Amino acid sequence: MSKLIQVQPEHYDELARFMGDFPGDKRGRDFWRARLDFWWEHNPAMDLDQPRGWVLADNGTIKGFAGNIPTRMLIAGQPTIVMNATGWKVDADQRSQSMLIWLALMGAARKRLLFCTTPNDVALQILLGLKFQPSGMPFERSNLRITYNAPLELRLGKNILSKAAASALNLAGRARLAGQKSDSAFDVRHLTQAGPEIDRLWARTAGLFRNTNLRDSAALNWYCFGHSKLQKLLLGCFKNQELVGLAIFRQVGGPGDRGLECLDLWLDPAVKGIVKALALAALKHAQADNLDVVIFPHFKPSLGAEIAALGLGQTRTVDHRHYFWAGKEMTQEIKGSGSYLVGLQGDVGV
Repeated sequence: MSKLIQVQPEHYDELARFMGDFPGDKRGRDFWRARLDFWWEHNPAMDLDQPRGWVLADNGTIKGFAGNIPTRMLIAGQPTIVMNATGWKVDADQRSQSMLIWLALMGAARKRLLFCTTPNDVALQILLGLKFQPSGMPFERSNLRITYNAPLELRLGKNILSKAAASALNLAGRARLAGQKSDSAFDVRHLTQAGPEIDRLWARTAGLFRNTNLRDSAALNWYCFGHSKLQKLLLGCFKNQELVGLAIFRQVGGPGDRGLECLDLWLDPAVKGIVKALALAALKHAQADNLDVVIFPHFKPSLGAEIAALGLGQTRTVDHRHYFWAGKEMTQEIKGSGSYLVGLQGDVGV
């Protein structure tokens, strides 16, 4: 009979074995072992009060897992550590005990905020049954296309017609992008680490929202560069040598349709034109890497209009994310107008 055990550092090697050997996983034990250190040993939000998660163990062999990745947010304007669920996996012969580890995770979050942003369809139905809430209305996203081969093949089939249409649209898209110029006052840089410029921007802008992710250099260095296999593209927009905006991207998609997805966009609202400068820089990075699309979720309604004003051509889709569980007071707070939630919630990108 398996026992429910809270994860401790001495369980890391066996947990990496369980995750790496789980059916469907293609990343292997070494990837997971490094990832566990990334989640818990190198995470600036980790402290002695944070549970790593729970496992089902039978004589030392792990048979199931549900984890917590702590992150720092401002909640009602106060720095707060929130929980982010990850890795809910249970061996087939232990499925009857699946809810034990999940309920242990929820129990630890009784007075905290718990995000679960990547559930599959089955898990989502369970979450809704447990009174998890969406953090807001599903938001749109703009797909800025560099190549049109994949969507046209999906619509028209893989044939001469779709290939010819894609070639024409690709040529027109390259011409549109080449004709776009950002304000010469901006200097957009690819940052390979987050330094004092990040902390200065955060010090100036942290009060913009009551509820949002904490964006100091420690948080960004961990999130963007803390795991060698999960690194992000961090772009910083400078004006007069001072950082006025940043964007974080991860690579998504597969062969034939790969792209950059924006996970965070943080701007000094006193400076106009930052969105255009960052979007153009992201498109040029994607083009240089032979990617096909840049995806911008509309973290706030006005962002869709700013992206559309670039005139680069876009399609809009609806993105469903940000399911969370919390008590009544915190639920009302996080769903209020003072929230700015992006793609950093949950275990997205980590």
